[in-house]
Amino acid sequence: MDNAKSKAFIVETKNNITQIKLFKEKYKFLPGDLPFAQKFFNNVQNGNGNELVEDHKETFFAWQHLSVAKLINSNFTNFNLTYAKIYANMQYSNNSLCGYQIIADSKLNNIFYNLDEKSNFLRIALDKGFGNLTKSCLSSAESHRIDVKLDDGLPVSGNILADNGYNKNGCICILTLDYAYCKDTTDKKCILQYNIK
Repeated sequence: MDNAKSKAFIVETKNNITQIKLFKEKYKFLPGDLPFAQKFFNNVQNGNGNELVEDHKETFFAWQHLSVAKLINSNFTNFNLTYAKIYANMQYSNNSLCGYQIIADSKLNNIFYNLDEKSNFLRIALDKGFGNLTKSCLSSAESHRIDVKLDDGLPVSGNILADNGYNKNGCICILTLDYAYCKDTTDKKCILQYNIK
């Protein structure tokens, strides 16, 4: 990702975070979890209102809720899938190959992170054809640049947390001893997650 694309991607990510927070401020629930969505919008599904966007259904409904609330300019219609798919039921990036998923299951290595696994996150990753977005879409250098601009620049602290993507091994995104980004690699082997508070 060149410098211009990187800047645009950071702005796009900040905008997604802002829209999620605006939705929660207005409706008192995160998108996807809104238990009375059908009261406000036509042709949508209700969440269960437990404050977690936690199953495939709610994570799919999240972008639909944001779209019908006119907070994002996207249209999502394919909610019959049993897995996350960018463009069909997950928000896509105009500036990278990545997609965005709102989800309460962190899937992060808890040796690194002292987190409740049921925190809500905006995950930045690719779909892998089944399950959630967990396939790597960012290099560790790109991840570090984004983390510096939006948070503290450290992969295991703050609101932005990094991890090796699905099926990646070794020192790929995070140096396990230093808890720092492996900045020397340009391979797309990282996912990022923003902790929505």
